[in-house]
Amino acid sequence: MVILQFLVTAGIIALQMIYLGDDKRHRLRKALGQTADWFKRALAVEPVKGNLRLSGYSACGQDGGVQLPREYVEDGVVGADLVLLVTTRPTTGNTLAWAVACERDQWGRAVAGHVNVAPRHLTAEAETLLSATLIHEVMHVLGFDPHAFAHFRDERKRRRNQVTEQVMDDKLGRMVTRVVLPRVIMHSRYHYGAFSENFTGLELEDGGGRGTSGSHWEKRLLMNEIMTGSVDTRSVVSKMTLALLEDSGWYQANYSMADRLDWGRDQGTEFVTAPCNLWKGAYHCNTTQLPGCTYNREAEGYCPIVSYSGDLPQWARYFPQANKGGQSSLADYCTYYVAYSDGSCTDMNSARAPDRMLGEVRGHSSRCMASSLVRTGFVRGSMTQGNGCYQHRCINNSLEVAVDGVWKVCPAAGGPVQFPGFNGELVCPAYHELCSTDPASESRQCPNSCNFNWRLH
Repeated sequence: MVILQFLVTAGIIALQMIYLGDDKRHRLRKALGQTADWFKRALAVEPVKGNLRLSGYSACGQDGGVQLPREYVEDGVVGADLVLLVTTRPTTGNTLAWAVACERDQWGRAVAGHVNVAPRHLTAEAETLLSATLIHEVMHVLGFDPHAFAHFRDERKRRRNQVTEQVMDDKLGRMVTRVVLPRVIMHSRYHYGAFSENFTGLELEDGGGRGTSGSHWEKRLLMNEIMTGSVDTRSVVSKMTLALLEDSGWYQANYSMADRLDWGRDQGTEFVTAPCNLWKGAYHCNTTQLPGCTYNREAEGYCPIVSYSGDLPQWARYFPQANKGGQSSLADYCTYYVAYSDGSCTDMNSARAPDRMLGEVRGHSSRCMASSLVRTGFVRGSMTQGNGCYQHRCINNSLEVAVDGVWKVCPAAGGPVQFPGFNGELVCPAYHELCSTDPASESRQCPNSCNFNWRLH
């Protein structure tokens, strides 16, 4: 296998590009080039022999599609494994872009696709979001799409018997669709620490309606992963997404291109299989009255709870009031702490100044922790117990925290520590929350139920 070669034909339809200003046209071409470069490093494919010849029987894509140039049909495309036809047609609502595969080879792999980017989103402010959006859309063309699942192949190039399973989940109280591919299950187990036999696959999104449901990861479980139903500047590519593409039988994935996904890491099987109102720690909140720490402790946050005009589905009723729930329908109306716009503990540029009276410090090694600390001789204010940003380090198999340059060792299971010159106490998180544990430890070994016939590349 060799790297995946793209031919990106932005503006193949001159009419589509003529209404774009030079800055938008340049921005789009730059982002498309970066996207193609990313996939060349992330995926390898069995190369096309000779020119990539497209059929051209009909327009490629949707909403009228794109008519293939005659030379693509008659002569083929030199040195390409995939042709992306890019247009900039207006979209409705908040849709940034969409994409579809429009031609496949004899093994079912997409060899041509249509990507459309809404011109109103080609702004300087949205450049980072544009890059994430294009990676997301090209993933759909390459195979993250229920229409493509039917063409997935096993190691011997036979059609896979099963890519997903749809079951009634009694715990969650509804029908769910899970991806049951071997590499996806393996990487999911190691991400969540879900080694119980109760973990059988990774959920697909069931909300969002047509175009979202069934073609993205479940946001409740993967939150800011790039293949959930909404993309933002914090989106990351996880090993589970690369695993799905490798499980298609068409690609070899370079897993070093995956980003670190913090959401759900090492939370165990219950995190994946239980309703979110049973989640523990910073993954769950139930009152708007008290601030808290975000799930990764990188920011101080608030708990957004919405009163909807109508009742929520029965399975999403986490409060006595049937119309109350979290702000994201894609995340199953789960309630969790969301970072204040100026609440980052790690980013000194966007965050408010640290409160020296509370001993706070902001910076790359700081994390959010519960605290009642206040300098001796001062009063904390209206809230005796709150949160703050404090430095931490992992050393000698211990978690240590610092206030005013004084480092203290935390209890392994978490708990209060006190500091000279301060009244009150800082509540340490458990060691495993902020410090890595040995991935080869006994507790992370797969049971017999997750021995699969797969090869690692």
